Amino acid sequence: MERDLTREEMLSEPESKGSLGQHAMRGAFWSFLFSILNKVTTFASQIVLAWFLVPEDFGLIALATSITSLMSVISVGCLGDIIVQQKDDGQFKKDFGQIFWLCNSLNFVLVLLPMLASPWISRAYHQPKLLPVLLLIEANGLFVGLSLVYGCALKRSLKFKTLSVIFFVSGTIQSLVSIFMAWKGYGAYSIVVPIVLSSIVALLYQVYAAGFLPVGKPEPKLWLAYLAPSFWLLFLTILGALQSQGTSFVMGFSQNTAQIGLYFWGFSLANQIVFLICNNLRQVLFPTFAKLNGQSERQSDALRKSTRIMLIVIAYFCVIQAVTARPMIGLIFPARWLAAAPVVSWISLGMLTQPLSILCFSMLMAKAQYRDVVINSIVQGVLVVLCAMIGSLPAGSDSQSAASWTALGFFLGGLFSGWQMLTPFGHGLKVLAQILTKPLLLALACGLCGVLAVQAVQNQNLYWQLGMGILGVSAAYALAIRLFDMESYRALRSRI
Repeated sequence: MERDLTREEMLSEPESKGSLGQHAMRGAFWSFLFSILNKVTTFASQIVLAWFLVPEDFGLIALATSITSLMSVISVGCLGDIIVQQKDDGQFKKDFGQIFWLCNSLNFVLVLLPMLASPWISRAYHQPKLLPVLLLIEANGLFVGLSLVYGCALKRSLKFKTLSVIFFVSGTIQSLVSIFMAWKGYGAYSIVVPIVLSSIVALLYQVYAAGFLPVGKPEPKLWLAYLAPSFWLLFLTILGALQSQGTSFVMGFSQNTAQIGLYFWGFSLANQIVFLICNNLRQVLFPTFAKLNGQSERQSDALRKSTRIMLIVIAYFCVIQAVTARPMIGLIFPARWLAAAPVVSWISLGMLTQPLSILCFSMLMAKAQYRDVVINSIVQGVLVVLCAMIGSLPAGSDSQSAASWTALGFFLGGLFSGWQMLTPFGHGLKVLAQILTKPLLLALACGLCGVLAVQAVQNQNLYWQLGMGILGVSAAYALAIRLFDMESYRALRSRI
């Protein structure tokens, strides 16, 4: 019977190719399974919240999260990755305690400073309701920081199933509490308060699952040795925020909270399945690639296979979302959210290259090439923000304009990541083009089939439009892969 590693086996995972491959495949399976379950619960809660809340509520949350994210100039989240890469048992035990104290000492300061600045920020935006939301989001960082090293210890032991269960349980609690509070009329608090509660649950669960890991006494004189090799990674949070929150932040200068809310809601709806799948896979790919350090040929082979499969799978979901956005929203959500349909379509198309970003990050982190990780994040963040400025700052622009340009930023950022991840293996733009051309052309062709299928039943009800869109894309996709990409077809069939 397959299982996770026991606590006693935590520091002595097997190194053989077969064993490592089995752990990676089991990790991917559980990550995918709970990603689907998370998608179901999150989507269900979003349906309910859309009936109880209005765009202004989501706009307030979007503005608060973008401000707090961009105020986090540095982050300690990367420091825990040091123990993921540590193979020596004794060094792991020593590193765990000191990284625990280092992370939480820095994190306390990084949470306290924005909290002190929050009243001034609220007045600057002329949004009195913004202050308590800011304080709650910032306080949440304390619990996230406390759970950091325990989650990394679980990743080091390849306990992907356990991590997946933890995130599913905490996410489900968050969704249920959000629905209850929205029903009771708490507005924007229905989103932010459950986030804090779910972080507390995740913290307690990870501490229990990791087992007894003594932290010892803090030794500040050792901390510089941990900070030096990972210095560049301290800036990853703000760089990631440029990608996920940059558009909402830029829109805050020229758009009202309703337009910001429409964009934020549509963006959240579009990226759920892509980020859930990709981020869960990143939990598997990073430690798996790290196990292959020093084995360049195996790493290169694993990277090529992962790239091909992820592009095919993610492209399918992106095209489905882009084609069916309008009938799906019209069928499930209140009419006030129909204006977000173009946002969902554009962002879905921009996400086509996101697998390249996830794979690049995982490979660079596995090789401890931290400066390259930061360079990648800078390029992607700058591309998104520049595109968002073009699309959202001019007078008369709206959420659709912001979304279309933001999608372009995401797409170009993915292309850059693909080039960066292939370069260390002696490949360049030509190889990247060879990898991308077929999946993207198939996605485009299948998307057109889906659009034609929807238009064919344009005069029918929304059920017909949604069903024909899904059927058109799915049938075209299955046929196209079977006829024109036999390599991916065989790979998918063998894994299924």
